[in-house]
Amino acid sequence: MVSRSSFLISRLRIYEIQFKKNYGGLRTTSNRLTLTPPVLDTPSASETYAYNASANQLATLTDASGTRSISYDNRGNTCSG
Repeated sequence: MVSRSSFLISRLRIYEIQFKKNYGGLRTTSNRLTLTPPVLDTPSASETYAYNASANQLATLTDASGTRSISYDNRGNTCSG
């Protein structure tokens, strides 16, 4: 696993976005941490990604609202998500 961080500044709050990638370079998880008061280092959003092993295409995305499945047409374009 490879871990990376980036920063997002939004409406007087600073967030750190941490994400992990597998060795193939595909993102597997992401977490958004609040770095400004009143809450520090508390995950405010988290997502998990799963991929189709045969084509390295995103298959599902899971977050606080649930799991979404992604499907593709014969050309590799997304059909739903």
